[in-house]
Amino acid sequence: MIGFSVAIASSVIGGVLGAVVVIWRSVDNVIMRILDGLIAFPSIVLAILLVAAFGGGHWQVIVALTLVYFPRIARVVRGIGLSLIASPFVEAAYVAGGSRWWVMRHHVIPNLFGPIGVQGTYVMSRAIVIDAGLSFLGLSVPPPTPTWGNMLGDARLFMDQAWWMVVLPGLCIVFTALAVNYVGDWLRDITDKKLGANR
Repeated sequence: MIGFSVAIASSVIGGVLGAVVVIWRSVDNVIMRILDGLIAFPSIVLAILLVAAFGGGHWQVIVALTLVYFPRIARVVRGIGLSLIASPFVEAAYVAGGSRWWVMRHHVIPNLFGPIGVQGTYVMSRAIVIDAGLSFLGLSVPPPTPTWGNMLGDARLFMDQAWWMVVLPGLCIVFTALAVNYVGDWLRDITDKKLGANR
């Protein structure tokens, strides 16, 4: 639930901000410098600071991880949006008489959905792993709510007697993150027109 919620919230906020700086170039410098400041912090360090400030709980962790990851999505969306604006088919739309808003609505923004979805899957897998790390440290959702990180934290005291109590939650984290990453690769393959043209 936390990984999916963080992915959705980060994709929406980051996608909107990335599109805003592409459409209104006058605010690009201010917004991107603020986001660069957030990106400069390592993900796990910033997550620990924010969770410590907000407190443990589902919604607090979701808000903290969203603040960690939405600047990264905004930066990716901005880069792709700027490359789209400079592409020949957008220039042709302007030459054909399309207004700025029409071109943005019909040619630029629709082509941003695929990359946002791919980045959302990456954020989801990273949020699952970092939430497990926070739970292991006792900073995420508090007991008695079961999480894989809580299970790992509790089971480390019994590794000699019951090793599977550590291995199984760890495998769940690994396989879930891998599965989400494979979904992201699949989304990239079906949305990237350059890859489709090379097949």
